[in-house]
Amino acid sequence: AVREHLLLDSPPTAELKIQLEPYESVLEGLQAVCAGLGPKEKVWISDKASSALTEAIPKTHRYVTAYTPICIAKAVKNATEIEGMRRAHVKDAVALCELFNWLEKEVPKGTITERSEE
Repeated sequence: AVREHLLLDSPPTAELKIQLEPYESVLEGLQAVCAGLGPKEKVWISDKASSALTEAIPKTHRYVTAYTPICIAKAVKNATEIEGMRRAHVKDAVALCELFNWLEKEVPKGTITERSEE
């Protein structure tokens, strides 16, 4: 499904080419891609990418940006993900309320330190 969605088996258009690489060989693959780039061609990379990935791309071929299409796609959540985040926030709020309640009771006793809750 991913190959079909990214059109990996279709001839690439001149302005867009997507390649999938096994994790272990991504640096070698990236270096190979960069070796074949023309003088004005760029590799789009996030400013949050590892320094190893960033350094594998020659400065003249780097297009560093805060948001890549991957970042934007990951930011879009479906209904199940939204509900999961909502439930996690509710659980966190309950845990904080319980901690604050415990602190309100225990701090006045004067026996609480920063390690008391451990």
